[in-house]
Amino acid sequence: MNVYMICMIVFQVGEASEQDGYTSASFHPHGLLLGTGMTTAVVKIWDMKTQSHVANLKGHVGPVTAMSFSENGYLLATAARDGVRLWDVRKLTNMRTISPYDSGTPTNAVEFDSSGSYLGIGGSDARVYQADKAEWNIIRTLPDLSGTGKVTSLKFGADANYIVVGSMVYNLRIFGLPGDEQMDV
Repeated sequence: MNVYMICMIVFQVGEASEQDGYTSASFHPHGLLLGTGMTTAVVKIWDMKTQSHVANLKGHVGPVTAMSFSENGYLLATAARDGVRLWDVRKLTNMRTISPYDSGTPTNAVEFDSSGSYLGIGGSDARVYQADKAEWNIIRTLPDLSGTGKVTSLKFGADANYIVVGSMVYNLRIFGLPGDEQMDV
């Protein structure tokens, strides 16, 4: 059985003068905004309704490798070689910078859980932070068991009961709550 999918471009972001590439993207949870990471270390915010570029968030060093909006859309976490920046989307300001690794270790992944209570960061390992207005503390460090020292992606499961971690090997690791077993897929 052959299945054919026909797709059409609904919205294309970009500007005629744009010379740099897109490295990551994330939709705002309400679907009203789109964030895109650039090779130039800039995060661009796009209005989906008007299909226009509305803001630039500057401050990273190197290409923006990953991004994630919090569940209420107030925060945007972005990752690059220099770590993670947390942006207040309502004010378009950088409210906090997290540097989880040394300067030679890039941050490759960042993800809020569905409740906005936790932030996962991936680089030489996977780290889970408690999302809080005042303090952002590490509550769990998960080793990169692949031996490569390069976590490339992570996603939280339902109710943050587990986290899936991808790295430079041909499997995924699923870490559960204390007492649960780790599974390789």
